[in-house]
Amino acid sequence: MTWIVVMLNEAARRLTINYAKRVQGNRAYGGVTTTLPVKLITAGVVPIIFAIAFLSVPSLQVSS
Repeated sequence: MTWIVVMLNEAARRLTINYAKRVQGNRAYGGVTTTLPVKLITAGVVPIIFAIAFLSVPSLQVSS
């Protein structure tokens, strides 16, 4: 469970960005393609805290 939460927390979607070419006279500048990583879960360590809390629930036993 913790491993799945960590993988989801670190997941990122790569968006492709294409910069247009700029032509001045006989020369062309630019035309670069780069990627921008965008995190899927921006909450930081909050999912990890919930995973640890969820895994510790079975260890809590109600004694009557």
